[in-house]
Amino acid sequence: MLTFSPENFPVNTINAYRVLNPQQFNAKDALSFALLIKAEASDYTSGYRAIFHIGMNNNAGSNVPMIRLQFTSDTAFGIVARHSSPEETAEQIGINGLNTGYNVLFVELDYVNRRIRTKLNDAPIVTRTAFPGSSGQNVISASAVVGLAGYLSASGQAGRTTMFSGKVREMSIFSGPLSDAEIMSVTDWLLGKREILNT
Repeated sequence: MLTFSPENFPVNTINAYRVLNPQQFNAKDALSFALLIKAEASDYTSGYRAIFHIGMNNNAGSNVPMIRLQFTSDTAFGIVARHSSPEETAEQIGINGLNTGYNVLFVELDYVNRRIRTKLNDAPIVTRTAFPGSSGQNVISASAVVGLAGYLSASGQAGRTTMFSGKVREMSIFSGPLSDAEIMSVTDWLLGKREILNT
């Protein structure tokens, strides 16, 4: 289990985990995330808490998220996603209603079918249209920065306000898209673990 509690660290003194080989996330029909996670942050006023982040530099030199999965409060989750260019307007989705303790969250960024699918705990799968004007597989450059448990800058630094505070018990990333039956299978398995952990 990955546990983070960055509240007592000054800004820019600690890093999240940097994931090497960013192009393992490149040229995908879809990327599907199955998470068993728990939020424990004490303060969200100064920044978001990123669990997973892929950043690429735009033309202005700013590192912007191609994917960011993050807590926006102890009971809410945010998704930021772009298809193939850091110049695109990002898709932004908020998910409310996370419970105290562990939650099961499924997120699928379906680039080819231009949709984002989500599922929280035992609620139904929700499908939203996404990535207008884009087509084909996604693009993640070799220079992209991939972070786990923090929003990393282009230099690989994570400030205190962007560090994840809480627990990641399980995190699986699939090359999707997954069928409804596959989504139910993986989330049902995680829900069984969640019930044990929360009791």
